[in-house]
Amino acid sequence: ALVEADESMETMILFSMNGNDRYAIRLSEVTRLEEFNVSQIEQSAGQDVIQYRDELLSLVRLGDVLGVMTLDEGSDRIPAIVFSRHGKSLGVVVGRIIDIVEAKMHLHVSPAGKIGVKGSLIIEGTSTDLLDIEQLIECVVPGWMDTVGV
Repeated sequence: ALVEADESMETMILFSMNGNDRYAIRLSEVTRLEEFNVSQIEQSAGQDVIQYRDELLSLVRLGDVLGVMTLDEGSDRIPAIVFSRHGKSLGVVVGRIIDIVEAKMHLHVSPAGKIGVKGSLIIEGTSTDLLDIEQLIECVVPGWMDTVGV
């Protein structure tokens, strides 16, 4: 069954957590793509943060949220996708950013109960999970999507 039979093209960010998986997020939902030095990650109120543009940017490790292993290549830099809503920003740490591509929105419905996954797309011949990043963020940081800053 299809959620969207819409054949329109969307610009997507493709990324992987461990090299054996592929995820996509609509580029229109993203503020910036960044790479942070692991040595700059600090702890604040029990969570990872990084000083970013004169603010403390909370970091969420997407692998932990999705329940998948993240490939740790022992790198001193980590890729992150920065999202901003209502004057607040959040960095979502991923394994590796693969590419930015145009893809048809021919979405195959995901199994019920798969939190944060809208469904699957075939992008460049490979099955790719389209993430509902707002739902994922809301699971980790309840109220973050609300209009009033905390």
